[in-house]
Amino acid sequence: MTMNPAPEISVIIPTYQRRDSLTRALLALAQQSMPAERFEVIVVVDGSEDGTRDLLADFQAPYDLRSLWQPNRGRAAAINAGIQVASGVLLILLDDDMEPARGFVAAHAQAHQGQPRLGIMGAAPIEISTGLPPLVAHYVAPKFNRHLGQLARPDHTLVLRDFYSGNFSVRRSVLLEIGAFDEAFRIYGNEDLELSIRLLRAGVRLRFCAQSLAVQHYSKN
Repeated sequence: MTMNPAPEISVIIPTYQRRDSLTRALLALAQQSMPAERFEVIVVVDGSEDGTRDLLADFQAPYDLRSLWQPNRGRAAAINAGIQVASGVLLILLDDDMEPARGFVAAHAQAHQGQPRLGIMGAAPIEISTGLPPLVAHYVAPKFNRHLGQLARPDHTLVLRDFYSGNFSVRRSVLLEIGAFDEAFRIYGNEDLELSIRLLRAGVRLRFCAQSLAVQHYSKN
């Protein structure tokens, strides 16, 4: 009996009460240009009681799909749980409101070639569509999308507030080395900024990659 080798890339999706958004992300990952046997998807359900677990039990994916459930402990703890069980050398962290483009996984993998201590922030433009709250449609989304244009400039130097981990890749060994996410952060936000400080102190270079694209369907209040 031939055993399939462990996937080289693990996509980790923490999720809370966003069944429909998660479905969209999983379907997009099923359309990747990267062969499905080369990556796995780990969904960590952070206390959701909205049918997410039933979705995951029934979802037919071409890639290896695994799920974990834990009582609600926050995004940082959910990601850490995924890191612990991941098989891949390279980890891609993906928020549940993201819709990855077809070349998403391949672009992250390509960016890390020959770069063992590198963190890649993929582009995460906010889709401006009908139904968005006015504050998001007229301020948050345009401001963030302009910011992505700044990040893509070759002369731009990343600063602390540039960092986000909703579309981010790094080697698993690097995250374990620095202690992964600080689980004291339970409310959304700033757990990734604090992580970026420890990554930089550990000699990890941070870069922006426009080709590692995942559209953000903004649903934060």
